Amino acid sequence: AYFHYSSYDNPMIDPRELDERKRSLPDHIFKQEYLAEFIDNASGLFKNINSLKGIYQPGDKAYAGLDIGRADDYTVLTILNEDGEMFYLNRWRHDEWNKIIDKVADAINRFKAVTLIEVNNQGDVFHEILRDKCRGLIVPFTTTSKTKPVIIEDLALSFEQSDIKILDEQWLIDELENFTYIYSSHSRSVQYSAPDGLHDDGVMSLALAWHCRKTQKNKGKYHVIRA
Repeated sequence: AYFHYSSYDNPMIDPRELDERKRSLPDHIFKQEYLAEFIDNASGLFKNINSLKGIYQPGDKAYAGLDIGRADDYTVLTILNEDGEMFYLNRWRHDEWNKIIDKVADAINRFKAVTLIEVNNQGDVFHEILRDKCRGLIVPFTTTSKTKPVIIEDLALSFEQSDIKILDEQWLIDELENFTYIYSSHSRSVQYSAPDGLHDDGVMSLALAWHCRKTQKNKGKYHVIRA
């Protein structure tokens, strides 16, 4: 015998709450966790990765995300154009902080990229220095257990709907393919991270860049062509 029930069949759960979760979660997570469907490669959060790779150019506006490396992690800067196409990606590790900051500032100023930068712990100092070096371009973002799922789920939806484009950089692709989630039925929350021993700095930088583009549309470099 075979029986299949979804969360909608549970009389203890308000269907309106499930509809809200459906709107806020990537489709494959909702199907697996709430509709009880078996999804191929369900632990893989980002879809259509290979079909979205390419070579892309700067546009009239630029939006960046900066993930600050701690301990053995990388500091990663990702820059998107106004169409959501990645045209710049770089990472640094095991170098003096002042040298990394100078390299990051050079890239931000070169493309006049409005940049979302995390301001947790070590990132606070990084933020203050970059704010002076890249005047008017730096926007702080505090990564918490509540804000991280928002930017990660937005990024996952952008892949699912093929709205984003990425450079064909193998280390980034590896991070995207390995990035996963753990669902807590107790708190009804999702925790996102790379598996133990792997990096997710590129994923976080890309998520910040995508969120920056979404929230800072009225800022950034813009050229006016006069007739």
